[in-house]
Amino acid sequence: MLLTIEWGDVLYQVITLILILSVLIGIPALIVFFVRSARRNSRNLEEIRQKLEQNEKQN
Repeated sequence: MLLTIEWGDVLYQVITLILILSVLIGIPALIVFFVRSARRNSRNLEEIRQKLEQNEKQN
């Protein structure tokens, strides 16, 4: 019995594997990006609040 390779099936499986891996890597990367962005924005807002309070005390 000869073993024949269906290259279309192999290509389909490789593309599917690449897509699954990119989703598994991409979703956590997006979560990390948005969490870091939110922390940075929160820190910036806190600095702005402190500056406003200092200006109010000076005036």
